Amino acid sequence: MNHSYPHIHQIFYKNNKFDDPTTISLLEPYCLHDSMLVDVVVHEPIFIREKEKEKEKEIKNTKEREWFLPKQNDTIFWCIYAFIHGQGEYNQIGHSYGNRQLEEKQKIIDYVKKNPKILKSSNLKITNGNIQEILSEFMVDKSTSFYGVAALAIYYKTPIYFINQEKKTYLKFLPESEYLENPICYLYLHKTDRGFPKYKMNVLDEQKENTELNSMICLESHLKPLKPISYYKSEDLNIIAEKIGFFRKEKMKKQELYEKLYELCGWTL
Repeated sequence: MNHSYPHIHQIFYKNNKFDDPTTISLLEPYCLHDSMLVDVVVHEPIFIREKEKEKEKEIKNTKEREWFLPKQNDTIFWCIYAFIHGQGEYNQIGHSYGNRQLEEKQKIIDYVKKNPKILKSSNLKITNGNIQEILSEFMVDKSTSFYGVAALAIYYKTPIYFINQEKKTYLKFLPESEYLENPICYLYLHKTDRGFPKYKMNVLDEQKENTELNSMICLESHLKPLKPISYYKSEDLNIIAEKIGFFRKEKMKKQELYEKLYELCGWTL
């Protein structure tokens, strides 16, 4: 059977056979030349790099859509406002942010004046003196204090959490359960080039459980980050130290460790 192959070749090919070197040149127009290979090799990496750039751009845009960072200085107020009213309404304000903020704060002032005792339903201890400070703040200041946050949590009937991802700590501002109507508003500490603290909101937190908090320390308050030292065992302090990433170079006494953790966990606006 193998001997029949040459005869088949003879039938299908015009030239006798391709084992003659003189006939190989006839195939040149149908061959892949080195210049073609070089062209493929040169252009393929360019195509890949363009694809990588497109992917990086898409990832960047996704991350930008994930976070809401107000352009106003009082990022706390506007994050909470956008959380309650929606980013669409925030964007529609246009250039009238100052007037809109005064209007919203006036509503809160009227609410607090009619219901002064309701502010004491916060998990943050608020005295009568603090209530007057809150009213003055909303009438004059262009920034929001932690006491102001407590008032916003009660007025909007929503828990507000402040999260410091670097220190692995967070603060909670909670109205009593009977006043709760909205989900948790998570505000994240945002570093700026000038060092001024700002806050941003993760828009995806509304749609998922924030499991990140499981690996963090919940502080008692912005005034006293930890409970009294008598509340903790040495093992408890070691767990806190590990969670916030404080690794001792040498052994520390319980009092020394507590004081260091108290300092590290402190939170100021």
